[in-house]
Amino acid sequence: MVGRVISAYKENPITLLAYGKINLHLSVFERNLGDRLHSLGSLFHTISLADRLTLTSAKAFNIKIIPFDQSKQSHSRRMLGAALASNSDSNNDWTYRADDKLYKDNILVRTWELMKERYRLAGEVDIVLAKGIPLGAGLGGGSSDAAALITWVDKVYALRLSMQEKINLALNIGSDVPFFLIGGMAWITGIGADIHSLKVNLVSLTDRNNSDNSNNYGNTTYLPFWIVENDVLVQTKEAYEKFVTYDHYNTYNNLKKMIAKCIHLPQATSTLKLNTDVKDKKFSCRSSVKYSDLKQATQIMNLLKKQATNAFQNKLLAASEVLANIYDHLREGSEYVLLTGSGSAFFCQAAKHNMEALVRVQGVRAIYPIEFTDKAQRFL
Repeated sequence: MVGRVISAYKENPITLLAYGKINLHLSVFERNLGDRLHSLGSLFHTISLADRLTLTSAKAFNIKIIPFDQSKQSHSRRMLGAALASNSDSNNDWTYRADDKLYKDNILVRTWELMKERYRLAGEVDIVLAKGIPLGAGLGGGSSDAAALITWVDKVYALRLSMQEKINLALNIGSDVPFFLIGGMAWITGIGADIHSLKVNLVSLTDRNNSDNSNNYGNTTYLPFWIVENDVLVQTKEAYEKFVTYDHYNTYNNLKKMIAKCIHLPQATSTLKLNTDVKDKKFSCRSSVKYSDLKQATQIMNLLKKQATNAFQNKLLAASEVLANIYDHLREGSEYVLLTGSGSAFFCQAAKHNMEALVRVQGVRAIYPIEFTDKAQRFL
């Protein structure tokens, strides 16, 4: 049976926000003999920094990348200091064509072709991608875009895929893609298939309408959160080959236990057994009690400030004077500074005046105030 677009969506554009993520903690474990991919242990959280995808059923496949119009994003993406610059194509339109050398490597191309073949989809899709998430910064922009495309296809073709089916599909596209079908806050173990969704509302830490944000919990006064983009581009493959410091499972599991205790939830245990063939892997997602209490969120953040690490940070700082200099300046005004994923952007919590001073530091490209989100994508 051939999958066809529901008549109501024919040639009618649908727009989604695809949110980025940060790694509140990131461990990388040594590969076992024969394993193709590294096993991770990480605490993900979606954030308000987002790409905007406008998707339309069409007769010919097309991707056009355009600058992000900040006025059209509901969550704050205001930049502090200089304008977003200077990726070579960041201020220009860019259209992918089938004869482009990078065409087949584009994650949206791979996602569409996989779904088109698997579900025998009729027609094509026209994609206008407004990039609001910096490239090569460890914020998961490409993976989030792929998850948004899966959501769009499921909706307009009325596939009615289960979460299990969507996750299995996502695993064949990229290890971070499954998380972006869920969003919020989650432990990610293995190669992305084992997701323990905490549903803890760190959202309350950045909720401007929450009057308790001016209070003091655990000797920590509320401060805003930021993403600091810089001129260093870190390729994920290169990061794993050159800059990773392997961690022990015990360190990761101990942090999970402490956070579970902090929010009064039973410890989550990982049952994932790595398999080099992701098609045969079973998706595991456990959802816990939902929290929206600011005090609980603050306790988690205080714990992370003391215990969280990033497996790439030490070697990347040693290899890059630019990153090391930015990190040193950030540390002067913040207790919690980590690379986002495999880099190169930093995530931190700091007062606005400290970030205003950072604008003048060499290598800093842009600074974004962010909010935590409980979803990975949203229809506009």
